[in-house]
Amino acid sequence: MHETNWVAFWLECSWLTYPTTEDKEMVTNLNTWEIPDYYVVISQSLKQFVDANMEDSEQCRKLHEYYKLLKTEFNCRETNVLPQKDAFLDYIEHKQDYQKQENLMEDARKYGNICPYCESENVRSYNQQEWKCYSCGKRFRKH
Repeated sequence: MHETNWVAFWLECSWLTYPTTEDKEMVTNLNTWEIPDYYVVISQSLKQFVDANMEDSEQCRKLHEYYKLLKTEFNCRETNVLPQKDAFLDYIEHKQDYQKQENLMEDARKYGNICPYCESENVRSYNQQEWKCYSCGKRFRKH
């Protein structure tokens, strides 16, 4: 699966500014079902900025303001389903933990040497697509 390079997109984007009054008005006029789509793209973009060690860049700060604007608007509506914490700041704070978990999952899927759920080494090939942990009984896909 190909992951979109949002950092490159936002760095080339010349129209990204800090949210203006018009932007705030536009967000309040979005349908409730549209906000999660924007939220996912912006969250993924912010994660990629952090992974590239560019969280202090101007474009990232602008994007973070839009993230907070969308989140605030969505949480004001009746379908309050977004987490209360700021995921961008949480990702920056726990970046090493998230990357360690990503690497563990990657190694587990690639080599089958450890279970990503219980961290047991009692893992064997279950079939062509999956590994199986014989300690916790969970299966996970191979690459």
